[in-house]
Amino acid sequence: MTGSLPQKVTEYLAANEKQFVDRLSRAVAIPSVSGDAAYRKHVIEMAEWIKSEFTSLGVAASFEELGTEVLDGQEIKVCL
Repeated sequence: MTGSLPQKVTEYLAANEKQFVDRLSRAVAIPSVSGDAAYRKHVIEMAEWIKSEFTSLGVAASFEELGTEVLDGQEIKVCL
């Protein structure tokens, strides 16, 4: 690949477009609305999906206990 850095980036993005679109499609399919207690399980699902994606790229990722929060009148454990 020859050319300027912006050209190389554009070429890389074009060559990997399907992979990026597939990854984005999987992410937006998870209904992770963090401000609604009914969707908390999906927020955790999204966090696990992101951790898995990072791990597959060789990035170390882990969850930390962050205490609790009150959401929609419910005290909910925050663990991400």
